[in-house]
Order: sequence, then C-alpha cells, then structure tokens
Amino acid sequence: MAKRRPMASVEEMEAYMGYSIKSNEWMNTNCQRYYSDLELVSADVHSRTLREYEEEKKYRALCVQCQKTCEDFQSKIVQSDENEVTITRMAGPGHYVFDVKVFYNFGLLLSFLFTEGEVQKIIHHHLRFDSKEQAYCPLFILPKEIRDRIYEFATSTGTWEKPFDGPFLRNAAEGLGTCCGFYFPFKDCTLLGTCRRMRTEALALAFQRAKFCLDDIDEVIQFLIAAGTIGRQNIRALEFSWTSKSDQNRQWKNTPANDEFYPTLPSLHVEECTRLLQQCDGLSSLCLKFDDVTIADLSPEVLKENEGLRQLCSMHNLQNLHVVNTEGNPMEQMWVVEWLQEQLLSVCETRPPSERVV
Repeated sequence: MAKRRPMASVEEMEAYMGYSIKSNEWMNTNCQRYYSDLELVSADVHSRTLREYEEEKKYRALCVQCQKTCEDFQSKIVQSDENEVTITRMAGPGHYVFDVKVFYNFGLLLSFLFTEGEVQKIIHHHLRFDSKEQAYCPLFILPKEIRDRIYEFATSTGTWEKPFDGPFLRNAAEGLGTCCGFYFPFKDCTLLGTCRRMRTEALALAFQRAKFCLDDIDEVIQFLIAAGTIGRQNIRALEFSWTSKSDQNRQWKNTPANDEFYPTLPSLHVEECTRLLQQCDGLSSLCLKFDDVTIADLSPEVLKENEGLRQLCSMHNLQNLHVVNTEGNPMEQMWVVEWLQEQLLSVCETRPPSERVV
C-alpha cells in the first residue's frame, strides 16, 4: 500500500505565507470550482490553504515577482465566439483569488479558481486576438483552391505532441481569451506561424489531419477548452484513457488511512468531458483505454448503470471505436467492449447518410 506523504502543519503554513489560515474562510464554497489542473476546490479550509502554500513555494523557488496588474478591476467580461468568460476578483489574501466562469453557447458552465498569472493569460490573448494586424504575404495572390492544396502538403498527418514546457492547462487558460482555439499550439506546423490570415485558413485542416493522444479525462477537458470552437468542430481522431487523475486523488483522500486504495471508474469531470465531446461533430475515430483489472472487478449491471459510461454513449458521428487496455492491447474479448461498440456505433448508423461524417 502506498504511503501518504505528511502534510504541512497549520503553524508552518501560516509562518511561511504570512497570514492566518482562518483568513481563507471568506471563500464561498457553495459553488463547485476547479483549479487549473482540474483538482476540485475543497470545502475544507486547511486543504485550500495547503494549495496556497504549495503555490507560494513554487513562486519563491522560481523567484517570480508577481505583478499586481489585475487588482485594478473587480470584474471583467471576455466575450468570444458567442461564449462568455467572466472574471471576478474576490476579497482576501492568497494566489487563488480570481473566480473565472466560462459560459459556453451550448449550455455548459465551467467554474475555475485561477491565480493572477492565469488570468493575465486570458486577458493577454483576448487583447492579442482583437488586434487586426496582418503582415503582407505574396501567397494570397494565388487562388484559394491552390492555397488549400499547399496547406494540405504543409500540415502534418501524424500524432500531435503535447507541449513539454509547463502545465498543459497553460494553453487552456490562454484559450479562454478567445474560446475559438485560434492560438492552439501546433509546434510542428510552421505554416500556422506565418501570418494571421494563413493561420485562419489552415487551422481547421491542421486539426482534421492530426491524431490527438491524451492521458485521461482531465487532459481531454483541458485540450477541448484550448482547442476552442475551431478545434472541436474539426477534430477527427482522438485517443485517451477513461480515467481521471483528479478523481483518483479525490478517491485517495476519501479512503481511510489504513485501507487499501483501489481506484474505480471516474465520476468527477465526466459530465464536462462528455458535453465537450458532444460538440465534436467531426470526430469519427475514438480509441478508449480502460484498466482491465477495474473493468473485470465490476459486474455487467454496475457498468451499464455507470453514469459516466451512459453519458459517453450519448456521443454521435463515430464510425470507428477501438477499446484497449492501459498497455494498448485490444480488449475485444470482454463483453463491455461489445456493449460500448453497440451503443456508440449504433447511434451513427441510425442517422441519415447525409448527416454522417465521412
């Protein structure tokens, strides 16, 4: 059984940060919020202050001088692509003092608790996107049909590689400044960095031709936020594991200290994940990874009644579904695979041919 690492005492955190842990009780915990890594903001004051403590240690280790550029406003609204992001600075000390709510035009609401650095990224990319500067490029003398052929040769058909320089949600925070995915990072496609107009014309094709391999549900949410409307409408192939790091951490914390910890199917973030996936009208190929031990320990009745899997089965347009274990080996012999294929692929087959994605 894995050992739990000791937590810092209240006295250590208060001495290090310079304010009392009780001063963090101002935060309204009635609204469920998430940190930028999709960890659930705890209702426990000690847990929230521990998060502040860890953030302060990172800032000091990096010798970051936090510029208080966001203190001038109490609230700010960023509108983009028929979506709305509201930023409200809440009273109180600490790093996590910005309540960020994302209202998507398809009815999804996401609530975050961001640091000032993350809020600065939202505002920076919103202002940057509003800029209409366009460099001259002789390529636009050519007809659109020829430019499209050039874009096909210049965009990659391989697997998209996640950025290694920092937390993955860094891109999602930046993406909230536009909500359309205009600045989504395609490192291996230099064409998209040529100029604004060329990126506008070729970005959808870049999403269509790449395969996106992600670790878990948390990364899928982060990815689909960062990809924005353009990405969600043009993604064709996606692979991820039906697990959630933040949900496993929550299960771990709720497990008595003397008990063995056995992760179960995720419940946290499942609704947000499936709601975002339902907006991927062009998604035709999906590869899901399951922990075969977890699946084998659950009865068919329990799996069929699992709310997360039921929500997953509401997706449409899928033409190819692959189910593998965490090592990437096929799981065709398990009944749950046949059930998922029947549920997911039958939705596409019942749609008129004119509505299917090819």
